[in-house]
Amino acid sequence: MRKNYKAFGRDSIKFLEPGNRKILAYVREWEDQKLLCVVNLSRNAQPVELDLAAYKTRVPVELLGRSLSLRLAIFPIC
Repeated sequence: MRKNYKAFGRDSIKFLEPGNRKILAYVREWEDQKLLCVVNLSRNAQPVELDLAAYKTRVPVELLGRSLSLRLAIFPIC
C-alpha cells in the first residue's frame, strides 16, 4: 500500500478532531495525493463525525477495495 501512495510517508500530516476519543483521524498529503486515514482504536464499532469541508470537492474512495464506501453529509456550522 505504501508503495502505491507515497503520501503515507512524505510531506504533511494534519490531525483532525473527531470528537470521539476512540477514533484517530488525520490527512496525509504529498503532491496531488490526499489520504484521509481514520483509525478505530476501540474493539467495538465507533461512530464518528469529521469536518471535511476543506475537501468537499473530493470523492472518497476506500483504498483496499477501491469502492466508494464512505457516506458524506454536509451540516451547517452554527
